[in-house]
Amino acid sequence: MANFLTQKNDKSFDIHSAVAEFTQGYYSHRAQMGKTDDAWQEILDQNYPNRDVANVDEDDLVEKFSQDIVRGYSTLTAGNVVAFTYTSLKGVTKSYFAVIVATARGNGQYGNIKTKNTLMTCFLVNSSTNLNTLGIVMDVIQSQKIKQRRKSYMGLVDEKKNRALRKATGVSIEGMAALFSKSEFRTFCTNVGMRSVYKVNLDG
Repeated sequence: MANFLTQKNDKSFDIHSAVAEFTQGYYSHRAQMGKTDDAWQEILDQNYPNRDVANVDEDDLVEKFSQDIVRGYSTLTAGNVVAFTYTSLKGVTKSYFAVIVATARGNGQYGNIKTKNTLMTCFLVNSSTNLNTLGIVMDVIQSQKIKQRRKSYMGLVDEKKNRALRKATGVSIEGMAALFSKSEFRTFCTNVGMRSVYKVNLDG
């Protein structure tokens, strides 16, 4: 994976390690739930036959379960987990880790009529995010039959609308609010400031 993921967007958050930890938590949870993912089984069979998942190499996970993607309405959609570099209008370049969500304006992206820019809507993943819990929540979100509602801003932050998701995951109101904090909701211009983009593979 590109070296940009070794950059830190704050003093305590290593995005490369965060992507690896999230991926490990996500696929370990799926395995515990009896779900078979060929790519996860392959990495364990080839490198960790004793199933000591605690010692899975970060580079192995990041390389196996992420891919460089082209920015577009079909690739950056609600429910995707992505890492990317972004250059602000002030010329500052940082790396970010985020969960894309839908809003009333679009399924993860929408066009701003005034600026003519395309904006991606997401929650940032940061140093305070419980990555294992996020993995459990994302697994349920991916498996829900009514996917759009589960992947929306309101479906994640509204206590009434996320009740079914909390019940399915065992995450408390406070825990859900910590994972998807309103203060960490962001929009990014995909056609202006966004550079390299990597998507975490959640399909096994």
